[in-house]
Amino acid sequence: YLWLLSREERAGDDADLSLVDLRPHHFEAATDTYHLTTMHDDIHVGALVQYMHRFSGMYNTVSQVAYFHDPVYQRRRAPMTCEALAAEGRNAADALPVLQQLYPELRLFHEDVDFRSLPQDRWCWVHAPGRVWLASPGPARRFLWNPSPVALLAHYVGQRAGPARMTRPPASPPL
Repeated sequence: YLWLLSREERAGDDADLSLVDLRPHHFEAATDTYHLTTMHDDIHVGALVQYMHRFSGMYNTVSQVAYFHDPVYQRRRAPMTCEALAAEGRNAADALPVLQQLYPELRLFHEDVDFRSLPQDRWCWVHAPGRVWLASPGPARRFLWNPSPVALLAHYVGQRAGPARMTRPPASPPL
Protein backbone atom coordinates (compact mmCIF):
# COMPACT_ATOMS: atom_id res chain seq x y z
CA TYR A 1 0.00 0.00 0.00
CA LEU A 2 2.74 2.44 0.92
CA TRP A 3 4.64 1.40 -2.21
CA LEU A 4 1.61 2.36 -4.33
CA LEU A 5 1.08 5.62 -2.46
CA SER A 6 4.69 6.59 -3.06
CA ARG A 7 4.36 6.03 -6.81
CA GLU A 8 0.91 7.42 -7.53
CA GLU A 9 0.41 10.33 -9.90
CA ARG A 10 -2.62 12.58 -9.77
CA ALA A 11 -4.77 12.24 -12.90
CA GLY A 12 -6.64 15.25 -14.23
CA ASP A 13 -10.10 16.18 -12.98
CA ASP A 14 -11.64 16.33 -16.45
CA ALA A 15 -14.36 13.76 -15.80
CA ASP A 16 -16.45 13.47 -18.96
CA LEU A 17 -19.75 12.05 -17.73
CA SER A 18 -20.81 11.30 -21.31
CA LEU A 19 -18.38 8.36 -21.12
CA VAL A 20 -20.65 6.74 -18.56
CA ASP A 21 -24.03 5.76 -19.94
CA LEU A 22 -25.14 3.56 -17.06
CA ARG A 23 -28.50 1.85 -17.17
CA PRO A 24 -30.32 -0.16 -14.46
CA HIS A 25 -29.19 -3.46 -15.99
CA HIS A 26 -25.53 -2.43 -15.56
CA PHE A 27 -26.11 -2.00 -11.82
CA GLU A 28 -27.96 -5.30 -11.55
CA ALA A 29 -25.24 -7.18 -13.46
CA ALA A 30 -22.55 -5.66 -11.21
CA THR A 31 -24.15 -6.64 -7.87
CA ASP A 32 -21.96 -9.68 -7.10
CA THR A 33 -18.79 -7.89 -8.14
CA TYR A 34 -19.90 -4.89 -6.08
CA HIS A 35 -20.16 -6.99 -2.93
CA LEU A 36 -16.73 -8.59 -3.46
CA THR A 37 -15.07 -5.25 -4.22
CA THR A 38 -16.61 -3.48 -1.25
CA MET A 39 -15.59 -6.35 1.05
CA HIS A 40 -12.03 -5.78 -0.13
CA ASP A 41 -12.55 -2.11 0.67
CA ASP A 42 -14.04 -2.72 4.13
CA ILE A 43 -11.13 -4.74 5.52
CA HIS A 44 -8.02 -2.96 6.72
CA VAL A 45 -4.86 -2.76 4.64
CA GLY A 46 -2.89 -6.00 4.89
CA ALA A 47 -5.73 -8.02 6.43
CA LEU A 48 -6.11 -10.23 3.39
CA VAL A 49 -2.42 -11.11 3.15
CA GLN A 50 -2.27 -11.65 6.92
CA TYR A 51 -5.23 -14.07 6.77
CA MET A 52 -3.74 -15.90 3.79
CA HIS A 53 -0.50 -16.51 5.72
CA ARG A 54 -2.13 -17.26 9.04
CA PHE A 55 -4.54 -19.81 7.57
CA SER A 56 -2.36 -21.08 4.75
CA GLY A 57 -4.23 -23.41 2.43
CA MET A 58 -7.67 -22.47 3.76
CA TYR A 59 -8.22 -19.09 2.03
CA ASN A 60 -10.92 -19.13 -0.65
CA THR A 61 -12.57 -15.71 -0.73
CA VAL A 62 -12.40 -12.23 0.78
CA SER A 63 -15.63 -12.86 2.71
CA GLN A 64 -13.67 -15.16 5.04
CA VAL A 65 -11.36 -12.26 5.87
CA ALA A 66 -14.20 -9.77 6.31
CA TYR A 67 -16.06 -12.01 8.76
CA PHE A 68 -12.87 -13.11 10.54
CA HIS A 69 -12.01 -9.50 11.41
CA ASP A 70 -15.63 -8.44 12.00
CA PRO A 71 -17.96 -11.35 12.89
CA VAL A 72 -21.03 -9.09 12.61
CA TYR A 73 -19.97 -7.62 9.26
CA GLN A 74 -22.86 -6.58 7.02
CA ARG A 75 -22.45 -6.09 3.31
CA ARG A 76 -23.19 -2.69 1.85
CA ARG A 77 -26.44 -2.34 -0.02
CA ALA A 78 -25.65 -2.25 -3.74
CA PRO A 79 -26.79 0.96 -5.45
CA MET A 80 -29.10 0.45 -8.42
CA THR A 81 -29.00 3.93 -9.99
CA CYS A 82 -26.43 6.65 -10.63
CA GLU A 83 -28.21 8.84 -8.10
CA ALA A 84 -27.98 6.15 -5.40
CA LEU A 85 -24.31 5.62 -6.23
CA ALA A 86 -23.62 9.34 -5.85
CA ALA A 87 -25.62 9.56 -2.61
CA GLU A 88 -24.35 6.36 -0.96
CA GLY A 89 -20.95 5.84 -2.55
CA ARG A 90 -18.11 6.20 -0.09
CA ASN A 91 -15.22 6.10 -2.52
CA ALA A 92 -14.13 5.08 -6.00
CA ALA A 93 -14.32 1.35 -5.20
CA ASP A 94 -18.11 1.62 -5.06
CA ALA A 95 -18.25 2.67 -8.73
CA LEU A 96 -15.71 0.23 -10.18
CA PRO A 97 -17.98 -2.82 -10.60
CA VAL A 98 -20.52 -0.77 -12.56
CA LEU A 99 -17.84 0.89 -14.70
CA GLN A 100 -16.49 -2.56 -15.50
CA GLN A 101 -19.83 -3.32 -17.15
CA LEU A 102 -18.98 -0.67 -19.76
CA TYR A 103 -15.24 -1.31 -19.96
CA PRO A 104 -14.67 -5.00 -19.11
CA GLU A 105 -11.19 -4.91 -20.65
CA LEU A 106 -10.03 -3.02 -17.53
CA ARG A 107 -9.40 -5.91 -15.15
CA LEU A 108 -9.48 -5.26 -11.42
CA PHE A 109 -6.62 -6.35 -9.14
CA HIS A 110 -6.63 -6.04 -5.36
CA GLU A 111 -3.82 -5.39 -2.88
CA ASP A 112 -2.94 -9.09 -2.55
CA VAL A 113 -1.69 -9.32 -6.14
CA ASP A 114 2.01 -9.56 -6.93
CA PHE A 115 2.46 -6.30 -8.83
CA ARG A 116 5.04 -7.96 -11.07
CA SER A 117 2.21 -10.14 -12.42
CA LEU A 118 0.02 -7.25 -13.60
CA PRO A 119 -0.53 -7.46 -17.37
CA GLN A 120 2.28 -5.53 -19.07
CA ASP A 121 0.35 -4.90 -22.28
CA ARG A 122 -2.87 -3.36 -20.96
CA TRP A 123 -4.42 -0.88 -18.55
CA CYS A 124 -5.97 -2.20 -15.35
CA TRP A 125 -7.54 -1.08 -12.06
CA VAL A 126 -5.60 -1.61 -8.83
CA HIS A 127 -7.51 -1.45 -5.55
CA ALA A 128 -6.46 -1.34 -1.92
CA PRO A 129 -8.79 -0.38 0.94
CA GLY A 130 -9.82 3.24 0.51
CA ARG A 131 -7.98 3.82 -2.77
CA VAL A 132 -8.24 2.98 -6.48
CA TRP A 133 -5.55 3.47 -9.11
CA LEU A 134 -5.53 3.12 -12.86
CA ALA A 135 -2.31 1.36 -13.85
CA SER A 136 -0.83 2.08 -17.28
CA PRO A 137 0.73 -0.63 -19.44
CA GLY A 138 4.42 -1.10 -20.08
CA PRO A 139 7.60 -1.50 -18.10
CA ALA A 140 7.50 2.13 -16.88
CA ARG A 141 4.09 1.57 -15.29
CA ARG A 142 2.31 4.61 -13.90
CA PHE A 143 -0.30 4.42 -11.12
CA LEU A 144 -2.80 7.20 -11.69
CA TRP A 145 -5.07 8.32 -8.87
CA ASN A 146 -8.09 10.57 -8.65
CA PRO A 147 -10.99 10.49 -6.17
CA SER A 148 -13.33 10.19 -9.17
CA PRO A 149 -13.15 6.89 -11.04
CA VAL A 150 -14.86 8.62 -13.98
CA ALA A 151 -11.87 10.98 -14.24
CA LEU A 152 -9.58 7.94 -14.33
CA LEU A 153 -11.81 6.34 -16.95
CA ALA A 154 -11.69 9.54 -19.03
CA HIS A 155 -7.90 9.39 -18.89
CA TYR A 156 -7.94 5.76 -20.07
CA VAL A 157 -10.33 6.47 -22.94
CA GLY A 158 -8.29 9.51 -23.96
CA GLN A 159 -5.06 7.49 -24.00
CA ARG A 160 -6.66 4.61 -25.86
CA ALA A 161 -8.44 6.67 -28.49
CA GLY A 162 -6.12 9.65 -28.71
CA PRO A 163 -7.06 13.17 -27.65
CA ALA A 164 -9.01 13.93 -30.83
CA ARG A 165 -11.23 10.84 -30.61
CA MET A 166 -12.51 10.65 -27.04
CA THR A 167 -15.77 8.81 -27.51
CA ARG A 168 -18.01 6.78 -25.30
CA PRO A 169 -19.05 3.18 -25.96
CA PRO A 170 -22.25 2.60 -27.93
CA ALA A 171 -25.33 3.46 -25.88
CA SER A 172 -27.43 0.63 -24.54
CA PRO A 173 -31.07 0.54 -25.57
CA PRO A 174 -33.33 2.11 -22.92
CA LEU A 175 -35.27 -0.23 -20.68
